Amino acid sequence: MGTIDYSSVRDIPPRTQGNRGIFPSSKVPEGSAHYESQIERDFFLLLEHAPDISLFQHQPKNIVYTDEEGKNHKYTPDVYLVIEDGTRILVEIKDEVSLYKNYEKNKPKWDAAEKWCNSKGIVFLVLSDRDIRTSRLANIWFTFGSSKVQENSRYMSKLLTLLSPKPKKYHNLCYEFAEILGTEITKAAQVICYAIYHGIVFVETFSNQKLSNTTLIRRKVGDMSSSPFQPLWMELDIALDQREVRNLEKVDDDIHTIKTLSTSDDIKSQQELDERLVVVKNWLKQPSHKRTRQ
Repeated sequence: MGTIDYSSVRDIPPRTQGNRGIFPSSKVPEGSAHYESQIERDFFLLLEHAPDISLFQHQPKNIVYTDEEGKNHKYTPDVYLVIEDGTRILVEIKDEVSLYKNYEKNKPKWDAAEKWCNSKGIVFLVLSDRDIRTSRLANIWFTFGSSKVQENSRYMSKLLTLLSPKPKKYHNLCYEFAEILGTEITKAAQVICYAIYHGIVFVETFSNQKLSNTTLIRRKVGDMSSSPFQPLWMELDIALDQREVRNLEKVDDDIHTIKTLSTSDDIKSQQELDERLVVVKNWLKQPSHKRTRQ
């Protein structure tokens, strides 16, 4: 892991507008990481709560590359992270719209980053807000504030008693627990969220479905100190697969359009149609982050 120095290569200057800030974390060698957008902040929150992520760092490496005209450029990916199994990853973060809209502009530097990473045994990924802002993130935000209220720990025995022997829906549990405590339902909800965040109760769908009134809350069996957070790397793989599905759906639309054009005056021969289909098939072979509608 000596190919990247564990420090940011670029200082993030303060400004009066935008969404810049500092994210404190014990997983960051310097103790905190700067973020330049809400998407980056949300990604840091995912990394902080992922048991399989052992380290992350904001903008850790400048990659120098030469364009087709022989000019030198410098590109700095957004995040470097290390998984507990030793896998190292460099991540570029974009919003879904600009990911596709500005692909041609970003392609040279992403290709250079991928080439550099391949030579170092590092994975290069481009993630969008759609990959990052998942149900898992929504549930972290939903329970995070309540997790800090330490006095909620004194209600855990009563909550576990209420959940024995059958699970309850979140909505019903809030009302029943509020009645037992003789308090407002908002306080009961805070205590329940505290228990969810700290893994004292069990929510089977914590990582793949947003908490709702019908979410089942169960009494935990086994290790009462285990976290509800599952490994993140597997979920990122799933997110990229889902992006692949979205792109395949786009391709299906394009192929349908091309086949429709075969009966119009726009296409003069079967050869021209076949040539267009070849373009689409070659497009399919590209990594999903390199594809555009154009």
